Amino acid sequence: MRGHSLLMLSLVLFLPCEIFAQNGPTKAGLRDWDKYQRSKKRRIEVRPIQAGVGISSGIVIAFGHPISPPYKFEYADRKLLVNGIQLIPSPLSEKENAEVKKLLTSDVKERLAAYSSVRKSARAMFARGESPEAILEFLLSNDHVIHEAKWTSEKTVQIRLRGEGHFRHAITFRNSSPNTTKRAIEANDKKLFRKRRLEQLEGALLNGMVLIFLSDNGVYRSAATNIPSRIASIMSATDLSEEGRIDSLSELLGGSKTAAYDIIANYSEQEWKNFDGK
Repeated sequence: MRGHSLLMLSLVLFLPCEIFAQNGPTKAGLRDWDKYQRSKKRRIEVRPIQAGVGISSGIVIAFGHPISPPYKFEYADRKLLVNGIQLIPSPLSEKENAEVKKLLTSDVKERLAAYSSVRKSARAMFARGESPEAILEFLLSNDHVIHEAKWTSEKTVQIRLRGEGHFRHAITFRNSSPNTTKRAIEANDKKLFRKRRLEQLEGALLNGMVLIFLSDNGVYRSAATNIPSRIASIMSATDLSEEGRIDSLSELLGGSKTAAYDIIANYSEQEWKNFDGK
């Protein structure tokens, strides 16, 4: 694998997923991304431990597997678990990251670190209220990392990294607020961050929400009802094309295609039939 291809893959896996196409995602870019997502081997086995005490409302779906209540969320080191199942980071993302790290050359690591540093500085400039012209000038001055840069909206700069061909990324910006400093302090307090996260997840379940943990990391929420029977209906439908099945599952599961891919990759009719949730 060539260096620039490794850098591109590293950016996808290790940095926040950002829009990388000119003036927003192009059709070709979205097709390539969807093709990459579909090609992943998302088969993940789960072995939940029955929690003696926990939350009995709501539904948890982990990588396409229904997890029966009661639910007990906890942290083990840096890993978020429910009923003994590792959710974040997901086993798939851990495996992918480990594989990429083995392939990374020192040159790619340096370029990745340089881009991350430049992006962080540009966002700090935006938060301080510096002008778009000044931010653009700063980005272009780092020509050892960035080959092209231009504003495509009030809060987005499209860039092309040196040595990356036509592949484009975007640096997105957010307005600062009076609570920015407070949020930053809380984010750096790992115990507080984890406590808040557990409270949010438990609160969602207490409100009857469906929490859908993805093989690509992250979690979607859905207020859909009768999830088990509706998933069974979609998966058993003989008149649905592959695309139709993906779209139907995605619509049901919070609008996430990754959630649909996870269901299809790990679907077990018996598992859903034996599910104890509502």
